[in-house]
Amino acid sequence: MKDPRQLYAGYDFQLVFKLIDSHLIAKTLQALLLERKVIVVSENPTYCVCIFSTLLYPFTWPFINIPLLDEKMTGFLDAPMPYIIGVSPETYQSISHTLVDDQFVINLDSGEIEMGDEDLLVEMKSIESALQRENDREDIMSHADEVGF
Repeated sequence: MKDPRQLYAGYDFQLVFKLIDSHLIAKTLQALLLERKVIVVSENPTYCVCIFSTLLYPFTWPFINIPLLDEKMTGFLDAPMPYIIGVSPETYQSISHTLVDDQFVINLDSGEIEMGDEDLLVEMKSIESALQRENDREDIMSHADEVGF
């Protein structure tokens, strides 16, 4: 099996981090790692859907991955399994009234996130607090090293 990083070797990851707030990237990666249904709304979602899939490395995304969903195929959004699907703002406007609770929507153009699932929000907050505790522990350890403990 080919290394998934090689599939997107020509992509400029720095550009993505310049264009998208790191907080939004982290939230999206959390949703993907929690195997949620992720909808990426943008004028050009294809690039970012591919990047998000690659940023999961060393994990791979074994579920539905559609970089740009055609408006005639919005039925895929009702799939019972996790997915990452890119849609244009026009397509999103036509389907936004039919979104369900287990979908995570990131609008890259406006920088907004929509989460219908309260469980996802709770899971994300517990992950964030665990990461913050680990970060605080590392800060304490590095300070202890500096002062000679």
